[in-house]
Amino acid sequence: MLSSNGEILARVIMEDAFQEAEAILDKARKEAASIQREALRVQAEMRRQAENSQTNLDIFLAKAKMVSQAELAARMEIIGQKEAILQEVLDVVRQELYALVRYPDYASHLLSRLTLEALGWLEGEEFIIQVNSRDRQLFTDDLLALLSAQSGKKLTLSEQTPDIEGGVIVVRSDGRLLYDNSLEAIFQRSEEVMRSAAARLLFN
Repeated sequence: MLSSNGEILARVIMEDAFQEAEAILDKARKEAASIQREALRVQAEMRRQAENSQTNLDIFLAKAKMVSQAELAARMEIIGQKEAILQEVLDVVRQELYALVRYPDYASHLLSRLTLEALGWLEGEEFIIQVNSRDRQLFTDDLLALLSAQSGKKLTLSEQTPDIEGGVIVVRSDGRLLYDNSLEAIFQRSEEVMRSAAARLLFN
């Protein structure tokens, strides 16, 4: 009888324990579900914030790119304007240089000086002077004789008339040495120096 009562008591205790365990388990399931819902909510919020952050980042990068492109375009525009101004200055200098051929003392002064300067750069004793067709008429026998005397070189006026604005091209008689002292060559040799000087004066 005790055994039966013990068994009954044990069964009741186990049933109570099972009921309590089931209640605890049910509560745990509810809490787990609540925690899971909260985790999903937090995860969704974090994803939304990340998406917003990415959107904001994309917007920021796009704006930064637009600003950078605008700054680059502005710099390029300024550089272009400066280059155009420098080119205008150089064009004026070139035209002023070419206009020297109209001066009354062009033949007696400039042509003579350019010829002697070219001869100073060349080794040899006999040279041929080349000038354009207009200047050939200015390069008289008297001028040629004067320059020969001043340089101590034998000079001959070439029949060739190069296509130059003015100045001279001096060639050694054997054709192996040449010094181009035409107005075009003088301008080309001085162009970078003049460009730098003009840039410093205009933009500094």
